[in-house]
Amino acid sequence: MSTDTRDAAGKGGKGQTPVAQRGSKLKWTFIVLVLLVLVGGAAVYWALFARIYNLEVYRTAMAKIAADKQVQAALGQPVETVHWSLPSARVESGETEVRWTIKGPQGTAKAHVLAKMMMGKWQTPVLEVLLADGKKIQVQDAGDDEAEAPAFHGAAPKGEAKKVENNAPPPNLDMQVPAMDGPGGN
Repeated sequence: MSTDTRDAAGKGGKGQTPVAQRGSKLKWTFIVLVLLVLVGGAAVYWALFARIYNLEVYRTAMAKIAADKQVQAALGQPVETVHWSLPSARVESGETEVRWTIKGPQGTAKAHVLAKMMMGKWQTPVLEVLLADGKKIQVQDAGDDEAEAPAFHGAAPKGEAKKVENNAPPPNLDMQVPAMDGPGGN
């Protein structure tokens, strides 16, 4: 009677040599470790950056960027976030700044938003897209919020100041000076 446990193809089963068994265990250990590293890396990525992608400032800015006609003309539609590119964020009390990469069918660009909390609402004084060719697109805030001041377009050029006609007489500034009796008076 033979103790050989090889199958019909000649491959060993329980009767493998200790070296072959060790090599098989190492192979499976290596595969499991690689899978753990990949899953762990993905978990760390989403734990760190999902917070940025869930910021109200980021979501609002991305919606405005995706709807902007200049950005659509430059990148095509749809305009989306490049999730494999690492975003950066600075979140402080009352102020948030986020930079991330966006893409469209015609190319990629860098997006930048600076938002400040004013009267309980996020205002975006900076919302811009830097295209690959170096051109910068200022994305306009579409909100007509009464809390925001109107956009300043600079002072009127000299010589174009409007004259206001006023037919009322000038004020009379001739006033009697009261007499001062007492210390220091006449």
